[in-house]
Amino acid sequence: MAQGRFSLIFATALLLGLFFQCENVWAKTYFVGYDPTGWTFNMEDWPTGQNFKPNDTLVFSYNRGEHNVIVVDRQGHDTCKAPENAYVQSSGFDYIILNKGENYVICNFTGHCEAKMKMAINVL
Repeated sequence: MAQGRFSLIFATALLLGLFFQCENVWAKTYFVGYDPTGWTFNMEDWPTGQNFKPNDTLVFSYNRGEHNVIVVDRQGHDTCKAPENAYVQSSGFDYIILNKGENYVICNFTGHCEAKMKMAINVL
């Protein structure tokens, strides 16, 4: 009897673990940008109409040395300023994994964020 109960508990725990991992299986990858232009100016409206979920990945493609990708908070997005200790991606093929809630991304090359090379992504 005890062995049967252990098996039931183990099977339940295994199924629950698999259920919670399914969120990662359903995650999507999005290539940021309009057609082949990739990560560039006037990106502020790019997320409009898309339904992002937690753990979805955004891929930023651009010419290395011409842009970068920095995850910031709302203030950084609104002011186009990244904190001093911000992690800067600049490989030309970068990615971020979205978290539930608001996600903010900017390019902090001089004048780029001000030219709307920034995005606010709401993840449901």
